[in-house]
Amino acid sequence: LTAAQKAFAPSIRLSDTKLDLGKMGSKKTLKGTITITNVGRSELRFQDLQVTNPALNVSLKKQTLAPGKSTKLHISVNAKYLRNHLEHTPRVMMITNDPAHPKCEIKVKVQK
Repeated sequence: LTAAQKAFAPSIRLSDTKLDLGKMGSKKTLKGTITITNVGRSELRFQDLQVTNPALNVSLKKQTLAPGKSTKLHISVNAKYLRNHLEHTPRVMMITNDPAHPKCEIKVKVQK
């Protein structure tokens, strides 16, 4: 990208890259939220949203985000599917059009 394109590029800012949902215990689901802000000067597009664990459910209401605006990414963990898949850290990966951070990863920490 040229300097002019970089100056007007979108830029993503996450409220946190790690989400600690705590202890599952006897609960069926745990929920958490991450705030996503576009601090760039053009529209931020979410091209893909991937989860690495079948127990994770994610919800993002907007696929595009105007400059200076924010949205929330809702993440929930279902205990029914978590039991067999705790050997790896559950993660959510977002692919965006931000040239500095095209891939953003959020680690989700859950205890049994």
